Amino acid sequence: DNPPKSAYLIIQKEAAWRYCSEKDSTLFSAMSYPWFYFHLIQNLNRNDFDPVPAVEPVFMAIHKRETPFISDHDKIIYKKFISFGFCVTKKNLKLTFKNIFSYNQWKRLSKDLGFSLHASARELNNQQWLGLFRYFKTGVAKDRTALIEGYHAIK
Repeated sequence: DNPPKSAYLIIQKEAAWRYCSEKDSTLFSAMSYPWFYFHLIQNLNRNDFDPVPAVEPVFMAIHKRETPFISDHDKIIYKKFISFGFCVTKKNLKLTFKNIFSYNQWKRLSKDLGFSLHASARELNNQQWLGLFRYFKTGVAKDRTALIEGYHAIK
């Protein structure tokens, strides 16, 4: 009933970079982006811990966005869309979304959002995923939007 507005974690540096990266995304970061933003606060010294961890630790913050980029109404369809993009195993996203976006739509989205025609799911940043979804909601025929049903990797 009263979720936190911020959370602070000590986490492995490589994992924190994947969450905080503006250059590429993970399934988790793309799923979280409309509602939360991640911020790397400080690197920590492994020797300050007992036992000493085998990985480099960092202090990271997660903040809830005041105004989410996706409405509550679109939350489930957004998560299905992102899951579809990451979980359908094709050579690239152009092939993954072949039956959803026409070639001309994909070419235009690639140009407008600034990603390669043959980009993989991880090569898009979170803002590009959001742009793809927004176009999916407005520019794709309803019969094609049903193709993402059944994909929902994270609740």
